[in-house]
Amino acid sequence: MAERSVVKSFELKKPISFGEGEEITKVDFYEPIGKDIRTMPAGATSLDDLMRLAVLISTIPSNGILDKFCKKDTQEVIKIALGFLGDGESEDET
Repeated sequence: MAERSVVKSFELKKPISFGEGEEITKVDFYEPIGKDIRTMPAGATSLDDLMRLAVLISTIPSNGILDKFCKKDTQEVIKIALGFLGDGESEDET
């Protein structure tokens, strides 16, 4: 399978440290593919569903790491994930 290309990125307002000296300062998002969408219940738009989708289509290593994001960064992640569910592309691609 070909490598997925980044379609959206954003810098975290508050970087997250985890593991042994690892840090996330930026999140890259990829266009969702069928297997990403398949994991969501039909008509799903709960925050939990959107956050799970965001982890699947981004460089966020896990839900546990996303749970550590500050409110503003979490809101941005949810906004981007939700944008992919409309016409299949995030509204503000970079």
